Amino acid sequence: MRQPIIEVENVSKSYGQNSWFSRNKPEYAVDGVTLAVNRGETFGIVGESGSGKTTLAHMILGILRPDNGRIKVLEHELTDSKVNLSDMSNKIQFVFQDPHGSLNPKKTVGWSIEEALHIHNVGDSAKRKEATLALMDRVSLSESYYDRYPHQLSGGQRQRVAIASALIMNPEILVIDEGVSALDVSIQASILNLLNELKKSMNLTLVFITHDLNVVQYFCDRVAVIKDGQLKEIFNVDTFHTDPHDSYTTHLFQSILED
Repeated sequence: MRQPIIEVENVSKSYGQNSWFSRNKPEYAVDGVTLAVNRGETFGIVGESGSGKTTLAHMILGILRPDNGRIKVLEHELTDSKVNLSDMSNKIQFVFQDPHGSLNPKKTVGWSIEEALHIHNVGDSAKRKEATLALMDRVSLSESYYDRYPHQLSGGQRQRVAIASALIMNPEILVIDEGVSALDVSIQASILNLLNELKKSMNLTLVFITHDLNVVQYFCDRVAVIKDGQLKEIFNVDTFHTDPHDSYTTHLFQSILED
């Protein structure tokens, strides 16, 4: 039996609460979700825009705290006020949807990748550069990119920089929010293949947030389907065509099944 590395139990997050001035009920972005992500797998979270999948990801990362329920990552209870979320950030990292927006336009590629090493006082200048160049090679960026700026890169190259920045502290988990949605199809495939290679060589667990159903079927091992903040079902991609499914999941995937 595979070991859970992330456990989410009956987690909810609302925006807008009852108050003396309003009788409106809170609107739940995430409503009573329970799931577990196993070590070493690629776990997809799929849903339409506004379904709550990104809010769920932000709670797993510790960016947001749930209203209720519990979240456990690498044996640490994120809902425990004693947990140091700064220390946890070395173990679980986020790859943003828009690498152009997440990279500082005034800083070089080398600086962007090394930033976390500076923040955590890891190594001296020579060691940091050595680690950065080694990681750039792993994400297929040559040394010549070290002194370049984000505006000098293509979308695929910026995404490789974003991935390298997330990996520089050797995390165990990567959470990737729409990591290829802004890229051309051919570039999408190369980034997904890169992530698969890194997953195997660095023993990573990947949580992949997306609305792209084709990517889910190509890239993920298991998939959670979210609708209106609620978990509809979790299924294994390998047995998707033979297992029965929730009616919403069937409707959601019908278009690509007919292709």
